[in-house]
Amino acid sequence: MEPIATNPAFDPDGRFCDKNQKGPVWFLASTFEGVADRTCEIPRGRAIFVSLGGAILSFKPEFPDPGHPCLQLATDLEQVRCDVNKAVALAPDISLEATIDGVSVQDLYAYRAQSQPGGFTLQVPDPSLITDFGFPPGDRSPAVEEGYYLFLKPLARATHTLNFIMTNPDQSQTGVNYTLIVR
Repeated sequence: MEPIATNPAFDPDGRFCDKNQKGPVWFLASTFEGVADRTCEIPRGRAIFVSLGGAILSFKPEFPDPGHPCLQLATDLEQVRCDVNKAVALAPDISLEATIDGVSVQDLYAYRAQSQPGGFTLQVPDPSLITDFGFPPGDRSPAVEEGYYLFLKPLARATHTLNFIMTNPDQSQTGVNYTLIVR
């Protein structure tokens, strides 16, 4: 929920990759546009969770947009889940590629995951990425998220490469070429 100015998804070179990193899992962000080259130091023994792109978040009361066919469903949760599912269903129209130390990760579409069935409450602080996009702060419920993710076991102490690219139907690309220094 970092504001755009310090959000790892807008990070040009890796300077924010340690932002709010706590616990046994290190989170690595994709981009919202373009392909970034980032260098990131990761403490040894941390698993790595990577958003490959295509992650969609929907929450009430702002989504789905007025006139959206999902609004015909009975509950708020059904509506936001439908909104996310329709967006992520574009997967056949996108191409996903990922390599770890030069080895291709196969069948990336198998790594589609979604938030818990009952949704969750999204706590939107001020400032945050969500408020930077013009939404007011506060709790949003229900909220759901879905997309393509990798969860990697801790890497050995060394320098590694992690590259992932999502190519959209218009041939634009998002992704990151990470140089990961496990210390």
